[in-house]
Amino acid sequence: MEIKIYTMEHCPYCRQLKRMLDILKIDYIDVNIDADDVKKEYADAKKVVNSDLIPLIKIGDNYLVPEKDFKSVPECANIIFKKLGNR
Repeated sequence: MEIKIYTMEHCPYCRQLKRMLDILKIDYIDVNIDADDVKKEYADAKKVVNSDLIPLIKIGDNYLVPEKDFKSVPECANIIFKKLGNR
């Protein structure tokens, strides 16, 4: 299952989540929302979730939204871990 994480380079929460997923050996695609070639993709995702908070996570066709689906980075990593069901 494909995991995309919409991030910004200087976001400490984004860096923390990526570190945790690396430790858990969970593959993901890091989508830097500052890059010109993904601005439309991120704008579309923001419309779907009605939020511009990051890190925004897309697992398959579903999103995990900060402050809605998780309150902390460890909670987010745990949700991703459980959704994958292979750990």
